[in-house]
Amino acid sequence: MDRHDELLRTEEIYSQCIESIKNSILGIQREFSSAKQLLGHQRNEIMKRMSVAKNVLEIDVLKNTQDFHEHIIKEIMDIEKVCEEHLLRLKIELLTTTKERMQPPSRVSLRDVKKICGTFLACDTCGETTNEMPCRCFWENIPKWSLENTQNILANRKMIARSELDESDLKFKQDMIYLRTKMFSLPRKPDDQKRRMSVRQSKTDTFTDLLKETKKFDHFSVVTELSKISNLKFIDGKFVDCHVWGKILDRHGNQYGTKWYLVLCPQIEKMLKKRHVPMLHLNPSSTFAFLSKILENGANFVLLRPDLISLLDDKDRPWLERWKLQFQLNNRKHIAVTLIQARYRGYMLRKMKTDSELLYIAASVLWLCWLTLKKKREIHERYLMKMLISLQTTRELSLKLNREFNSIIQKPHVVIHLPSFGYPVDLRRAYIPQKLAIEQNMASLRMCFVRNPNTEVIYILSVRPTKDLLLMYSDFIESIRAGENIAKRITFIALSQGETFSRCTLNLSRILHCSEDSLNEIRQRIAGKRAYFLPLIVDECDMRLAGNLGVALLSPDMEVQRKFLNKSIMSAMIDGLGLAQPPHYKHIHNYETLCSALAQMIIHHTEICAWVIKLNFGTNQVHRGIFLINHISIPFMPSLRKEREKFGDTWGVNCSVRNMFLDKLTEHLPKIVSAATRLSRFYDSWKDFYSQLQKMGSLLQAVPVKKDDKAIAVSLFIPRKGIKDKVKWLGTADIVRLDVCTVSTRVYMIPQTSLVNTKLEPIVNKFAKGMQNEGYFGYVTVDCYCYPEKNEEKLGIMLLHVYPFYTDVHSYMEWMKFSTGGTYISAKNRFIADIPLVSRPKGRLSGHMVPDRTPKWNETTSRYGIAISNLYHSRFSAYSWPQLKELFETSGIVYNSERKQGSSILLYDSELRTEGLMVIVGPSMTTTISMLHNSLATLNQTLMKSKTKSETNITDLLDILMNLLLDYHNLSTDLAAGQTATHPLDVTKVRMQLSKASLTETVRTTLHGVGVRGFFVGWTAGLLRQLTYSTARLGMYTTLYDLCQQYLGCLNYPTMIGMGMISGVVGSFVGSPTDLVLIRMIADVNLPPEKRWNYRNGFVGLITIAKNEGVRALWRGSTATVIRGAVVNGTQLGTYSKVKLMLIDTGRFHEGVLLQFCSAMISGLVTCSVSLPLDVSKTRLQNWTSSKKSPNLFGMILYIVQKEGVRALWRGFLPYYCRAAPNSIITMICVDQLHRIYIKLFLVPQE
Repeated sequence: MDRHDELLRTEEIYSQCIESIKNSILGIQREFSSAKQLLGHQRNEIMKRMSVAKNVLEIDVLKNTQDFHEHIIKEIMDIEKVCEEHLLRLKIELLTTTKERMQPPSRVSLRDVKKICGTFLACDTCGETTNEMPCRCFWENIPKWSLENTQNILANRKMIARSELDESDLKFKQDMIYLRTKMFSLPRKPDDQKRRMSVRQSKTDTFTDLLKETKKFDHFSVVTELSKISNLKFIDGKFVDCHVWGKILDRHGNQYGTKWYLVLCPQIEKMLKKRHVPMLHLNPSSTFAFLSKILENGANFVLLRPDLISLLDDKDRPWLERWKLQFQLNNRKHIAVTLIQARYRGYMLRKMKTDSELLYIAASVLWLCWLTLKKKREIHERYLMKMLISLQTTRELSLKLNREFNSIIQKPHVVIHLPSFGYPVDLRRAYIPQKLAIEQNMASLRMCFVRNPNTEVIYILSVRPTKDLLLMYSDFIESIRAGENIAKRITFIALSQGETFSRCTLNLSRILHCSEDSLNEIRQRIAGKRAYFLPLIVDECDMRLAGNLGVALLSPDMEVQRKFLNKSIMSAMIDGLGLAQPPHYKHIHNYETLCSALAQMIIHHTEICAWVIKLNFGTNQVHRGIFLINHISIPFMPSLRKEREKFGDTWGVNCSVRNMFLDKLTEHLPKIVSAATRLSRFYDSWKDFYSQLQKMGSLLQAVPVKKDDKAIAVSLFIPRKGIKDKVKWLGTADIVRLDVCTVSTRVYMIPQTSLVNTKLEPIVNKFAKGMQNEGYFGYVTVDCYCYPEKNEEKLGIMLLHVYPFYTDVHSYMEWMKFSTGGTYISAKNRFIADIPLVSRPKGRLSGHMVPDRTPKWNETTSRYGIAISNLYHSRFSAYSWPQLKELFETSGIVYNSERKQGSSILLYDSELRTEGLMVIVGPSMTTTISMLHNSLATLNQTLMKSKTKSETNITDLLDILMNLLLDYHNLSTDLAAGQTATHPLDVTKVRMQLSKASLTETVRTTLHGVGVRGFFVGWTAGLLRQLTYSTARLGMYTTLYDLCQQYLGCLNYPTMIGMGMISGVVGSFVGSPTDLVLIRMIADVNLPPEKRWNYRNGFVGLITIAKNEGVRALWRGSTATVIRGAVVNGTQLGTYSKVKLMLIDTGRFHEGVLLQFCSAMISGLVTCSVSLPLDVSKTRLQNWTSSKKSPNLFGMILYIVQKEGVRALWRGFLPYYCRAAPNSIITMICVDQLHRIYIKLFLVPQE
């Protein structure tokens, strides 16, 4: 080959380029040298000025200027260093290139030459058509066929195919130079050395001129580049045709071998000139999620620095220096992103890319998203086709099961328990995957189905099976039915693909659908046997599983269940049946409707303090938000309630004040609802909750808080429509809810003992019949809210929640029957155990017809149970199951299969092991509560011995159990409990008033004179006084309060004081004789022996006074007693009632012991301050021993003021208050509790 072809002579051009670059670098160095000298002089000048400057501000300015100059000098020195390095590199490259060109051609083998040339062949995958300009890199001396014979190459020279791109594409020309340099080493065959042919000559100047005329790169403009993406839009679900995509992506969206990388626009020009295209590693899932949120197909989208940093897979991956450093340098700049092809594919493709106005990452993602969506639609289409085929099979099987269910359960059969949460995927995402699996495994008591001897149970485990977990289940079964081999009829099947989907929020049925090994095991277990599925919430996967396995679902059809799961539809159905439910507003899908509905509900129901926002689909504990009304959320709510009380029945649409408050609420609520609503812990923000509210809708419902209310769960089985079977009651339970710690806990008291079932049956059966008419078949649980109406002659019952599936409450009822070996009698609302009885001695009944002792285990067949849904303790995880079992047994948590009583704890999983279920059963509710309290107290004490900090809800459960013991224990009706506890203070107060001594002197005198017994002198008289006085006044006040509330509505403070005064007058008149005896017995210690009364007890005192002084003498000083009683009771009872209402209005207190305690303390303080002067005067009158006629009450007050001063009227205030405060607390708490018991025992008596 002729090496002197002008097209191949590039030495001159290369040398000229090198020389030009060297001259430029030298020029830069000269300029920097002069700049450096100038900066040095200025720095010296600044240092001189700093040495003489005195102003601090001036010194700081000079210091900053000096730092700036030093920084500039440092930068210049760095640039000079870089220039020196480049000069040296240019010299080395020039020498290396010259040496390379001097190498003999034979040093490169023919195979390597073919490989080099093959790299730059056209990429046929680009799909170029024959009529397009070929983008193959062929030159005048290279034919199409392989380089076999140099003679043929020289003989068949080919002309260069010129195009427009050759005049404008610098990179293409650079590649041509590179390739021609490589061709310099083309090997020759020895036998061809004699033949020499010349190739076509061309002038070097032509190529040089073209190189000089090449345009420079244009500076990048964010606005200009982003405006080009406007043509990439979706039209009717299809992407606008773009020819370039056909060159880059195949029909599946895969790239044709070409690698595409991201580059940053501020560096794009520099990197392209250097031909360095770095790689930016992004996290695929983060990038997809981020770009999927870009609106308008990215037409107005600018990618910012923080956005790109958050998408990086490895933020410290090297690129130039570091990615973080590069982004920091681009601070305050927009970072637009474009795709640049990393490997050259020919000028034709580059030209088409330019014509298509570049390829943006947004366009690429949109296109791939569309291809992915299209693929998903194809998958869904195939899935739905198969689903429709199996759906019909499943429905036919379910209809057959409906008809033959009663006969199936009487013969050998298999029950497959599939506790799967079939909620929509958006709702399941609120759970952590591991937590979702645990929630589904909370139904582990379903294994109690083996109580039917004809039943085999297959339980699908949603959690990972471990040895401890299976051993725990085995021990639980054996503890109840030891030696009966019941465990052989229970099979636990794990998910073979459980680990694969452990990080996905897939419900149980979806994972089982993919677990072929588990399905095969189920097929083997049910082969030749009758079987049915018992699901939780049915979705399409449950239907598909039932169709594939040929096993019916014991549940309503999927669409029917979805209808009843929708809370708004269910609420409308309850309204249609004419049944009561809490105030509500249905079908809310946006924020405006929510705020408007909430405003209307608050105006209509000002007594409600909390409103719950329930998503139409989802659980009541997770998928909800609660809006509390208090002085922060609605500051003007107290004024609104006062106006509502004032207007009464005239509070209607035409009321101007009502409309004013409605407008005020309508304006105020949109500002605070999103911030003030308390969401469940599963939601991070209101944004997450509101997005689901928009998709699924919600129900706004009041949280009722009535006096003496009860929540009762009723478990039912509804047979199919068209048969004679009635709705079957499976059991009832009182519900006690506890929201503390990290879990929401419910305590179920089985069966319910709040009222007789005959009160519930009409309402519950009517609702169940309505569901049956709508096509429902299967299990259902109804939560009822029961409360006495204002007149207390009628019981109010509202339907609170409806669960149209087999719930945990059903499993608790199943456990009660399994553990006791008995059954449930719905007519008597009793669980009967299969145990032999012994005769029980007849016990004496108290005044309230409550047995004075609880029956033993073999004295009654009745059984009462308690189930705690979430028993939480962080220390459980520190023990293995054998250790926990031993710990439980030590704490008394053990089941006695002979006595059919005892308790058990089942943990929900074997990995976290912090939550579990506790169940306990006993012969009476009192015994059961007491056993549970003692066991939990011992267990908690043992677990708390560890030094590590722990969390638990056991302590709160213990408090609740103590309160429940008040309801179920053998209660005493002795209203003198307050008097007995505070009698020593009463004695001290009276003696201080009589002796005019201080508190210390009075106590010392009593101890020296009589001893400790001196503080209990007159105790019997005090008891008699309380039995007469307190009974009369409290009974009168309670009766008046209820009557006035019934006929007058809400009562104000003066009315309450008036009722208290009337009650005080009646009570004081009735209790005046016993009060007289009490005062005399206490005063005896201060009298000389000859003047003492010497009554042995209260009864003797009454008889002695009546004999010696006459019956009328029993009411000596009664005027003062009555006046004092009116004042005391008016302030005590009226203030107590008013303070309770005021504390409830704050939203921080609810009906209970704490509210009663605070109200009684405040009432006692007011009472003591007002009544003590009257009490001092009354005491002096009742103890009057002078021969002169005793003055009246007001005369005695004037007498004390004249003789002893005004302060003497409040003598004994400290013991008086110390006596009155505890007395008020104990008395008022007893009154409220006994009032509630009266309603339960007499208004709605038990059987």
